[in-house]
Amino acid sequence: MRNELSICICTVPGREDQLNALLAYLDVQTSMFPPGTVEIRVYTGDDPQYTKQNRFQREATGRYLCSIDDDDMVALTYIRDILELTPQNPDVITFDLAQTQDGLLRRHWSFRLGAKDRTVMPDGSWLMAPNQLTPVRADIAKDVPWFALPRASDQCHSQMVLLTGMLRYELRISRVMYNYRWDPAVTAQQTQDKHQRLQALKPLVKYVWRTPGGTYLTSEAKAGEACGQDLTVEGYISPEWAFLGETDLR
Repeated sequence: MRNELSICICTVPGREDQLNALLAYLDVQTSMFPPGTVEIRVYTGDDPQYTKQNRFQREATGRYLCSIDDDDMVALTYIRDILELTPQNPDVITFDLAQTQDGLLRRHWSFRLGAKDRTVMPDGSWLMAPNQLTPVRADIAKDVPWFALPRASDQCHSQMVLLTGMLRYELRISRVMYNYRWDPAVTAQQTQDKHQRLQALKPLVKYVWRTPGGTYLTSEAKAGEACGQDLTVEGYISPEWAFLGETDLR
């Protein structure tokens, strides 16, 4: 049986209880499928998120890639529902996310391809564009590296995947599949830091490289100059990329 889905879990020392609870929960789900159908890769240690995610993209063998935070939880049918859709070869699989605080619903989010982040729908749900939590075809995800940023490397990566224009065919699971556990003491500060960082990185989308395969990536030299940041990409620099110029893709 070929590997259909690779899941990345990034963690750090001191979070073993949360990690083990999530792994035990996922083991129940993966046991329902032939060995090798799903692989779960755990990356621990003090390396930053972008280093772990770049390792995952190099090492993962699944046709689809996604991530789960070590302190979050997923639906009991999470893996089954995703694997029911992968044979149709979507570019991305989206679903709903429950943002909870102390077990109570704080906000209902819906991942939607083409959505403008934080758009509020008539039913009260909030829209969000696909990111590393939503399964994406591996050949698309692996074409876009994670940039070496101390903050907002996940938003930067997700934005770059969207800018490739390669996410066209979306299949949706129209129910909550992911429980994002929001901690006001930790998550709120992280969100503020990421928002500030993302605002500082807005000029990044004006500078793109094109790989021989057609993928658009940022020019870290040009974008870094514009943002005053070091945007070095770990091991992904290629002299074959041709600079297209200052293209505003916003």
